[in-house]
Amino acid sequence: MAIEAYRGINVQTPDPTGAAGLRLQTIHKYLADKGFVLEVAADPTANDDAANTGTNGIAREGSLWKNTVTGEYWISGSDATGAAVWIPLGGDGFGQWDNLKADGNTLSSTDTNGDINLTPNGSGQVVVSGVDPEIALRDTSQARTAISRLMAGLELTSASMDATNKYGTALKFMCTDTAFTTENPKFLAGIVPRANETYAADTDSGMSLDFFTSPKDAGATNVPVLAMTLGWDRSA
Repeated sequence: MAIEAYRGINVQTPDPTGAAGLRLQTIHKYLADKGFVLEVAADPTANDDAANTGTNGIAREGSLWKNTVTGEYWISGSDATGAAVWIPLGGDGFGQWDNLKADGNTLSSTDTNGDINLTPNGSGQVVVSGVDPEIALRDTSQARTAISRLMAGLELTSASMDATNKYGTALKFMCTDTAFTTENPKFLAGIVPRANETYAADTDSGMSLDFFTSPKDAGATNVPVLAMTLGWDRSA
């Protein structure tokens, strides 16, 4: 027998014939397969498996793959023959989790026309804070000739609305001044959509905009009061 290098470790060649030796050899090669980084000028496919169906080298669950063209890394989640699962990890200068890619200061979705959803747990908030922070919507396409449901903009939605549950998702103007110790942030003004009918049919649509403000010295707890309405009939 001789010794040969196999993916970073030394193994016997040919394989041992005794049961104990063969088992030890198999374990050594399996561990070497799991720790070996497959470097190929392409992304992995379902055929890059433990049976080497794709002929790019044996891949085990937990194996790493590097696309030498893009610099992107993948990890094997399953080495099933013909049904291997590869999970993107990111690459040189960027990280990736499922369909989200983080590259420098840019977070993007990798699936075609994919949304990016931020879903806090329970009543948690998505908070953007800092000194003079700004939220900017920058449309890189040409402006529209007419308004439409799919035009660029800030989209505020409510699941269902009727004559009783009439107030939709609002623009709320709050303040976190340290003088406010009972309610902080304190609700001081708002622009709130209001349903003018129960939305019970596809043709329903009546909606007004209510503008709420707060008087001076309104108290420790405060809910702004109606100051003006832009009605569904264009009245003010």
